[in-house]
Amino acid sequence: MRKDIEFQTRGDNLTLRGWMYVPDNLEGPAACVVLAHGFTAVKEMALDKYCEVFCDAGLVAIAYDHRNFGASDGEPRGEADPSIQRSDYRDAVSFARDQEEIDPERIGIWGTSYSAGTVVEVGSIDRRVKAVCAQVPVISGYWNVRRLMQEQEWDTFLEQVKEAREKEWAGEGIQTLKVVSDDPEEAAAVPGERTLKFFTSYGDDAPSWRNETTWRTLEYYLEFEPEPYFRRVSPTPLQMIVSTEDTTTPTDLALKAFNEAHEPKELFLIKGHHYESYVEQFDVTAGAARDFFLKYL
Repeated sequence: MRKDIEFQTRGDNLTLRGWMYVPDNLEGPAACVVLAHGFTAVKEMALDKYCEVFCDAGLVAIAYDHRNFGASDGEPRGEADPSIQRSDYRDAVSFARDQEEIDPERIGIWGTSYSAGTVVEVGSIDRRVKAVCAQVPVISGYWNVRRLMQEQEWDTFLEQVKEAREKEWAGEGIQTLKVVSDDPEEAAAVPGERTLKFFTSYGDDAPSWRNETTWRTLEYYLEFEPEPYFRRVSPTPLQMIVSTEDTTTPTDLALKAFNEAHEPKELFLIKGHHYESYVEQFDVTAGAARDFFLKYL
């Protein structure tokens, strides 16, 4: 059974909205997995499918849209600040702990790509979380962006970031750009055909997704460095799902972070690129995460 949910964030009382999946014929409080999506994505981009897999296995699943995205409140629309998203994940855990269907001592968190780095941070500092699954995680925002660009492109990008900040300082309002574009000459937050295909493939299935983000979001991305937190998750169990040919969140950075993490930890490798984890190999990645949470929650 799926029902709509909403909860308020601590401090600024912003409303975040999502879904709660509860197994049929539930007998007593169950373990729960809290999910939110990656960079600028909304819950309709496959989170419902992950929730269904978890729910069919007897787990309660809560998926919500980040602030400024989808059904959740927040301005400016399309802006992603990982430090605030980290706090919001913790509020989602608090919400879960208050639900009669959920055992408050058996809550895990799942994240993918951008939010995978975030759940590792959360799991490192919030011991109410009992298991962390990080799928194709961002390890270093700086190096993610840097590796996608040639030297000249990098210089141009830094100049664009500077210009956007100067315009905002001069009172010209929040500066925005597209998330993806089919024009290689047009500024886009995440260039590349695979990313374009992923975001545009959902079409009417994700009507709340907007192809727009803020230049400030890219500043936050460059400052996002989850890498040290991988060494701090223990003793909370950590699973990393890593694509072997990932250039969006580079494979070598993910494997290095996993090797530096302490036990208990599990590495699940899939052959392919970043977005195959959501699409072509969905059954594999969702099944691996399900089994991990069943083991540790």
